[in-house]
Amino acid sequence: MPFQQTVDDYSDTEAGLDDMFVQLLLQQYSTTHLPETPGYRDVKALQKLMQKSTPIKLSQLFDRLDHKRAPRSVLILGRAGVGKSTLMKQVARLWAKEELWKDIEYLFLITLRELQQDRMWTLADLLLDGLPLDPAEKQVAVKLLMENTSRVLCVQEGMDEVDIRHLKGHDLQRDCHKDTDLSTILSSITCNVMLKGAKVIVTSRPNNNVPECNRKTELYGFTEESIQMYIHKFSGRNNDLETFIKDYLRDNVNIGTLCYLPVQCNFVCAYLSDMYSDTHSEETSIPSNDISAVRTMTQLYVLATINMAKKHGTKSLEHERTFDDMLGTSVRCHAKLAKHCTMSTPLQIIMYDEDLEEFGISDEDRKAGFLAESETKRLKGHLTHRRHRCWSFHHLSMQEMFAAVGLLLGPREDLMKLIQHKQSARQHEVLIKFIVGLWCDQPNKDFMDLVSGQAEAQETSLSGCSAQLSMTLEPRVFIEKLTHVFDTLEVTTIIYEAQCPSLVDLVPEELSSSNMFPTEMAALSWILRQQQCRVAKVILQDLDSRLMSQLVQGLQQNTSVQELK
Repeated sequence: MPFQQTVDDYSDTEAGLDDMFVQLLLQQYSTTHLPETPGYRDVKALQKLMQKSTPIKLSQLFDRLDHKRAPRSVLILGRAGVGKSTLMKQVARLWAKEELWKDIEYLFLITLRELQQDRMWTLADLLLDGLPLDPAEKQVAVKLLMENTSRVLCVQEGMDEVDIRHLKGHDLQRDCHKDTDLSTILSSITCNVMLKGAKVIVTSRPNNNVPECNRKTELYGFTEESIQMYIHKFSGRNNDLETFIKDYLRDNVNIGTLCYLPVQCNFVCAYLSDMYSDTHSEETSIPSNDISAVRTMTQLYVLATINMAKKHGTKSLEHERTFDDMLGTSVRCHAKLAKHCTMSTPLQIIMYDEDLEEFGISDEDRKAGFLAESETKRLKGHLTHRRHRCWSFHHLSMQEMFAAVGLLLGPREDLMKLIQHKQSARQHEVLIKFIVGLWCDQPNKDFMDLVSGQAEAQETSLSGCSAQLSMTLEPRVFIEKLTHVFDTLEVTTIIYEAQCPSLVDLVPEELSSSNMFPTEMAALSWILRQQQCRVAKVILQDLDSRLMSQLVQGLQQNTSVQELK
């Protein structure tokens, strides 16, 4: 993200980031860590840790503390949903308004998940992409930066989102004009070899793949005071809503303890806001379920999806009457979807062992769709690097959850309507992610029952595909010829389905109107380029030679594949 864009409004809600941001607990790195899935069982450990902690202010990140040298590089660790990305956006905004680090003249917020890992980079590519500069102007800008490195701050946001090898010594690159792979250029900046003298902030989830920095900090999320402040800001000027949420959390401690993690606090507030609206609206015929029985975010996500399914006419839940009945049915539905649908990458939901037993998930279904909590311990290091193979409800946003639970919300247009009001800069990306996530060779009776009698199962099935760009397809003509070409690439699977809404419709309006995308395949090529992803496998049916040629051309332009036979 170029530094000039830091003054933009990053929020995808009506309220801006300045209106909603609440200070997070940031402290020096400690050997005492919170569990990966905080909840009501871990709240005592959280409160004890907060009592012992000495928070660090943002303005102190590069200060001398404890008589140590002032750091040049700072690592900020934090679990999923704790607010690392939001914090870095707030850092950029405060700097842009001259409220933070006035000695810094150039700040670059680099969102690593948006970078194309299989291409070569120069320093100008990394820092200046997106700025309206021609090559000569970029070189002038790089020269200016190299002459003023002490006034540069480079924020590498989301190190865990990319497959980076952290290098040292002779493997590092000093020449800022030389084409360099992403691992080398990022490591060279962090290690003070390239852009020597610049300050660096790196954010990441706690794992083994983090760089060595001069200062190591950890982000713990909200304090009790932060939760109260967030609820106040979330409610806007609606004092009755604020009182309703605070009273509910006070009376239901198990829900309140989920709110120490910011992403979960947002979800809880959103759900309680819906409950409040339902109880105060004469038009609501299907009120939201009360969540007082919920004990984990897994249960809350599933219950929220049940409410959406009920309000959108999903038939499979109409006969359920109690919370436990609906919760158990929804979990078993997902297990069947995972079992009976052929998926390009296995979708697995991490759940607590007691939840699996409570909902009566059979051993056979469990293997197909779930990982028990105990099984994740031996996979802890594996999960971070292959998140698209292993999901955790505790780490999903509300929109991602709607896809991941696997319930059917009715026609796809209903889901589109739910997210089209999000006016974010990446709206087309969100829409692409939610198109479809499953396909099966021969849908059996269980699968057909799950799609509630819809005429075309593939047109209405939804499942978790947010960690990968996934478009459904029909089997099977070229699978044998193309599989061996792509099998070795550990990358996103792109699958194309003729029944999908037009890919051209997913292209931003100002671009599609310029006749840049005369065919579906041209639009697919553009989407691939925007997503900065490669292709692991493509399965096609009934494509004529012209369309096949266009697809091959698009793949060659947007992947590292050198030869397609």
